[in-house]
Amino acid sequence: MTFITAIQLKDSAIVVADNKFISIDKDNPSEYKEYLDSKLYSWKKGILTGVGEHYLLDRAIQLFVHSADSDTNKLPTCLHISRQIRELEIEHHHQLNISQLLYSQESQLYKVSPTTPTGKYETTALKDKEIILWLFNPDVSQIMDELQTLYATLKPQNSFPTEKEWTNHYIDQFKTIYKKHSKIDPCVSASFNIYFQTPNHAQDYYISNISS
Repeated sequence: MTFITAIQLKDSAIVVADNKFISIDKDNPSEYKEYLDSKLYSWKKGILTGVGEHYLLDRAIQLFVHSADSDTNKLPTCLHISRQIRELEIEHHHQLNISQLLYSQESQLYKVSPTTPTGKYETTALKDKEIILWLFNPDVSQIMDELQTLYATLKPQNSFPTEKEWTNHYIDQFKTIYKKHSKIDPCVSASFNIYFQTPNHAQDYYISNISS
């Protein structure tokens, strides 16, 4: 499954994704396989990630990078085409309906989401201090205190004395959030990748999150 958090700040963007996801067996849609891997895809101006059915998302990203010249205006079309192909392979599955993408472009975050049941998609830019949560299990009651603290302590990169203090400020909070939620929902990993991007710099950390 998936637990993705995205934060838009006035001078930077932060994206966090757990490492566990599932893939539906096209020959038996009721069966699925679990994988542990990064859910962040690199492209020339940032990263892409998504929530929903893995093959649908992966194909959409491959179309975007290799067939659409990484033109973000074409990303909704890539997602729509990928969904149509995947529906032919596994017929209807609820994961296809909720599949959507998130991408960063020079520290600005955008989501590409379905607008109609027929599969039309549109791109929306996130606003300053906006947080989005994408997760299979929508119950966040047991991590609500941590999420409220996260929102109350949102700070742009330029408000920290050093880059390390900026990244640690968020990494430390997400260690607690992802560890707690993984105990509530075993389909989500405690480990995660966290991506930081400013207009001039980007970095991706893998956090194993196994310490007590």
